[in-house]
Amino acid sequence: MTDDIAPYSHVALEGTVTTDEDPERLRKWATTIAGKYMGADRAEELGAQNGAPGEQVCRMKIVKINGMSSVTD
Repeated sequence: MTDDIAPYSHVALEGTVTTDEDPERLRKWATTIAGKYMGADRAEELGAQNGAPGEQVCRMKIVKINGMSSVTD
């Protein structure tokens, strides 16, 4: 992630990513994330929409984090 305006900040994560296409886990996480960002009233609707075949849950085992803030102004 990098800020688009000054003062700039930057974060980089390094690690191993695994993917999961299990329908039950996919719908569970899609519903949980939808509830957090779109509200509990839409969680089930968006969980069903985004927890569909062809989608994936990605997990990262982070081994290194680099970050800098206020790089320039």
